[in-house]
Parts: sequence; structure tokens; C-alpha cells
Amino acid sequence: PAACRMLGYAPDQVIGRSAHELFHARRPDGSPYPADACPTRGAIRSGRQVRVDDEVYWRADGEAFPVMYAVHPMVQDGRNGAVISFVDMTAQRAATAAREKALQAAENLARVRSEFLANMSHEIRTPLNGVLGFAQIGHRNAGDAEKARNAFEKILASGSLLLGVVNEVLDFSKIEVGELRIDPIEMSFSAVADHAIDLVRERAGAKGLELRVELAADLPRTCVGDPLRIGQVLLNLLSNAVKFTDTGHVTLSACRDAGEMVVRVSDTGIGIGAAQLGHIFN
Repeated sequence: PAACRMLGYAPDQVIGRSAHELFHARRPDGSPYPADACPTRGAIRSGRQVRVDDEVYWRADGEAFPVMYAVHPMVQDGRNGAVISFVDMTAQRAATAAREKALQAAENLARVRSEFLANMSHEIRTPLNGVLGFAQIGHRNAGDAEKARNAFEKILASGSLLLGVVNEVLDFSKIEVGELRIDPIEMSFSAVADHAIDLVRERAGAKGLELRVELAADLPRTCVGDPLRIGQVLLNLLSNAVKFTDTGHVTLSACRDAGEMVVRVSDTGIGIGAAQLGHIFN
């Protein structure tokens, strides 16, 4: 009776019929399951018990469901037969799938955290180097009011950028849900570009590198964008360009392409390997 309820048959629909043909004649993908390949038939022929943990049976309405079954051969009145015990594994499979999904989510979160912290360590160091560098310049030029004022302006600008990055670290919940807010406003790209250039000028000068800014003549005075994010990108690219260029120049250029702006940072340094190019803007 329990088997009939699970399979959706009445007793008079199953008695005297082949179990294989009744509920085991198709594989999980719906393709035919030859009787000769059935473990149950093999167990009856060999007289050995068989247990199968991952299989499907088919209900009377054509629906498949996962089962675990065991075959116990027996001989009665000289005829070979078997007792087959099976368990509907739907709930267990669902629980296993849920555990695997939760484990995958936990592993993914751990990976995201690790990648985030690795990226943020660089994001934080870059403007912090600007803060410390211009603080040293201001200290050296304390007797020159104009040079000291200029250095303090750079310190304030670098500190503002650093604060934006720190706030991002503290609000880690955005990263956990895969969101990073972009705040597009009317901005001056030339001001953002000049600020990024100023923050790497000292290091470029120490290496004897020429910094170039090439802005196309048809660029509008303002555009719509997120100055914090654009500033982060430019500063990272320029910082790496200076870091990996020993001689020559680093160039920041921007031009207009229809309704969009195209920004490039190029240098005469060692370049970037093809294997790394696909990951730069992840």
C-alpha cells in the first residue's frame, strides 16, 4: 500500500505487472532504461543484494522522483524474485541542495571579502601616500607661505578622497549584496584630472618622468559623472603608470566620442601582460 501511494497506482494496477516497466523504464533524462541494464534484474539473476543511492522512479502521472532502493533476492518454489525497498529522497535532496547553495554562498562571500580587502588595501594606500607626501612637502616649505598653502590644498584633496574610500570600507554591506553606488553629478573632468595628476607629480618628478595631459579641444566644460569613482580610477592608473615606468613619460588624455568621453592613461613603462588585461576593471 505504501508503494502504491508513493507511485500513484491502485493495487490492482500493479499486481502481476513488471516493476521495471511500471516505474523504472526510463532514465532520469527520460531516455529508455533497458531492462537488462537494470540493477534490480542483475541482483535477481546473480542472487546478490544490491543497493542504489541515486536513482529515479516514475509515478503514474509521469512525474519522476529521486529514490534510494535496495534489492533483496529470494527464491520461492524454484522461482527467482526479490523484495525491493525504496525511499522517496525528494526532501533529503532538497535539503542537500540547500546546504550546497548555502556553502557556495558562504564561499563566495569569503572570496568577495578577500578580494575587496586586497583591492581596498591598494585604494587606501594610494591617496594616503598623497597625504603623507604633500605633508612632507608642506613641512619642507613651511617658510614659504604660497608653497605651504599649495601643499595643504593637496593634503585636503587627498584626505577627502581617502575618506570616501574609508567610508566604502565601513559600509561593507554594499559589497556583500553586489552593489556599488554611483552618484553621477555635473562635474568638471579637467578638475578631476588635474587633481589626479597633482597627486602623482611628486613621485613622477623624483623619477625624472614627464607628466602629460592632453584634453581634446571639443571637450565640454562640464560633464555628468561620479567624480569620486572617476578620481579613484585615474589615480590608480596614474599611480601604477608612474610606479612601473622608469624613463619617459606618462600621459593622461581625454577625447569626445559622440555622447561619451574616452579617457586613456598611457606610459612608456613595462606594460601589462595579456593575462592580466581581462581583470583590470573587475
